[in-house]
Amino acid sequence: MESETLTIDMRSDTVTKPCPAMRKVMSEALVGDAVLGDDLTTLELEAKCAGMLGKEAGLFVPSGTLGNFLSVMAHCWGRGLEIMVGDKSHIYIYEQGNVAQFGGVHSRTLTNLPDGTFSTGELRAKIRPDDQLEPQTALICIENTHNKCGGKVLPLTWIREVGQICKDAGLPLHCDGARLFNASIVMGIPVKDLVKDCDSVSLCLSKGLGAPIGSVIVGSEDFIKRAHRLRKAVGGGMRQIVTMESETLTIDMRSDTVTKPCPTMRKVMSEALVGDAVFGDDLTTLELEAKCARMLGKEAGLFVPSGTMGNFLSVMSHCWGRGLEILVGDKSHIYIYEQGNVAQFGGVHSRALTNLPDGTFSTEELKAKIRPDDPHEPQTALICIENTHNKCGGKVVPLTWIRDVGQICRDAGLPLHCDGARLFNASVAMGISVKDLVKDCDSVSICLSKGLGAPIGSVIVGSAAFIQRAHRLRKAVGGGMRQSGIIASAGIYALDKNIERLSLDHQRARKIGAVFNEYGKGRFEVHEDGANSNLLFITINKNVYSSSELEERLKLVTSEERKSLGHAISILGIPFTPTQLRLSFHLDIKEEMMIRIEDKIKYVLQE
Repeated sequence: MESETLTIDMRSDTVTKPCPAMRKVMSEALVGDAVLGDDLTTLELEAKCAGMLGKEAGLFVPSGTLGNFLSVMAHCWGRGLEIMVGDKSHIYIYEQGNVAQFGGVHSRTLTNLPDGTFSTGELRAKIRPDDQLEPQTALICIENTHNKCGGKVLPLTWIREVGQICKDAGLPLHCDGARLFNASIVMGIPVKDLVKDCDSVSLCLSKGLGAPIGSVIVGSEDFIKRAHRLRKAVGGGMRQIVTMESETLTIDMRSDTVTKPCPTMRKVMSEALVGDAVFGDDLTTLELEAKCARMLGKEAGLFVPSGTMGNFLSVMSHCWGRGLEILVGDKSHIYIYEQGNVAQFGGVHSRALTNLPDGTFSTEELKAKIRPDDPHEPQTALICIENTHNKCGGKVVPLTWIRDVGQICRDAGLPLHCDGARLFNASVAMGISVKDLVKDCDSVSICLSKGLGAPIGSVIVGSAAFIQRAHRLRKAVGGGMRQSGIIASAGIYALDKNIERLSLDHQRARKIGAVFNEYGKGRFEVHEDGANSNLLFITINKNVYSSSELEERLKLVTSEERKSLGHAISILGIPFTPTQLRLSFHLDIKEEMMIRIEDKIKYVLQE
């Protein structure tokens, strides 16, 4: 703040703010949906880091903590495993024991010496034999530079010796290289040579290098493939498809996550007021969290990188003990598309309720499946609903049903969580405020990077005590980001500018649904209730086409089609089942595109 006192923040090298040139580069970046593998800038960064460090592949993650966690878990793919790590290391002290807490991996310490190393004799002595009474040593970890040992640069001869011990024992070596470039500069040695003996490296871009957010892990292609899978499970995948210029107009309708920031949103992001959000100093992030809590009628909010992480943190914050179970729809996103992360990392059991076509489940089944207090059974701890319901056709869940479920939860003394990834679509479709929609819910996860058009992020809301627990868990899974105001500002803009226009997406979905019904002649149809939000589900006669075949035909442009229509249109969709194709309507689909979409679909249906 402006005052007569000049405050110089030297708490950490994470407090830096992007310079004007960096803000300009960010505002002009070529973006796409990184979760779908389409963000060319992210791919360029990952390849650049892998090349600089002499490894095969790289993976961008929100934080160094998540980078280390994914690295350990990608190496420790089985059970009963142990890592060996310095007793003053960041992994051991500052990451909440996350490899044990969520991964079931044991940590065995080596005594860090004042220079950040540990005794190679102690290392050799502590590598476990193959004994069924003991955990198996699976990974050795080092840190360079070493924060807790005074920012020391590790001697290269020692790294080489540790590397040789690992090779002799058939063990991988991971380097927490949060400040690896500092070590490289001090020693006058390329980073590639510093980590030649390491099988994986996590390096931080938001420390001395001055980027606002993010880390990159590098290693072999197999290692990164495993880490990529794990990143999805903990919700570390961030959005923003790139449509290359050509004679063919490609309209991406795979998801409403493929939207790109408009010029005004990019300007807002480039001018955002930022600070270190991990220290609680990012005023823009705090504003977004408070705004979401206020809009949804809850006490507090927490910004997270993705909806998957939002749901995971919510479940874990409600299920704070052991032997607990959640009740969740069998077609819900939490149950199907989040890798069973609440069991995989949290030890929470999921019990399925049969989702009905409208996205609800039977309240009688719900009552019957709430467990009594019986030591033979897990304890029911949480009920989860989803609105709108993706797998049930983008359905808006009836308010009367939500009220009924809420009353059942209150009677049973159980919290209710809403996966509200597309909650604002439900609000607009029903003409009801989001606050009223979630009045009966104890926690809600909303996504900013779907229909609202922000590039990254979700917010979870609930009581102050709930958010306090979620905040602690976010740190453990590496979801805390540094100058997150850059992307939080896009969320604020989206909430201010892009809610009311969601009705246009709904209208367009209904319009194209009518085209399928008119020209599909029973071969392709949209059920009467199949387009009540922005997601359009086309049911296909299996004797005519499969959903994959329709997907390929909508994408393909034939010479006859080009000649007949006078233009080339390629539509991208997603096969949801063998007999259902999903098309998503979003803010990047303009009115002139709608004419082309209709022309293309009519042509294909009449072939």
